[in-house]
Amino acid sequence: MAISESQRHHLHTALDGVLGPEDAAVLMSHLPPSGWSDVVRTSDLDLRLAVVESRFDAVEARFETLEARVDARLHQLSNQLTARIAALVGLVIAVDVLLSRL
Repeated sequence: MAISESQRHHLHTALDGVLGPEDAAVLMSHLPPSGWSDVVRTSDLDLRLAVVESRFDAVEARFETLEARVDARLHQLSNQLTARIAALVGLVIAVDVLLSRL
């Protein structure tokens, strides 16, 4: 439960009377300004970081798989293009030979 500023001030004033101003200030400085529900523990951050890292690892693995597939497809297309260019060059040479005999 979050406490209001007036409740916080009231607590500080009461602690001043019991502990003295200096000790009350030290004690109040250890309380979160907006309530314990807004405080994050290191273990909470570690858990969130583990989840984020896991997601990044999954995305990275998907990109690696995709990269391998794209590389394979580009290699296949390159081979097909080379074969077609070779066939076209052969055809041009054959037509040239035929035309030179006319």
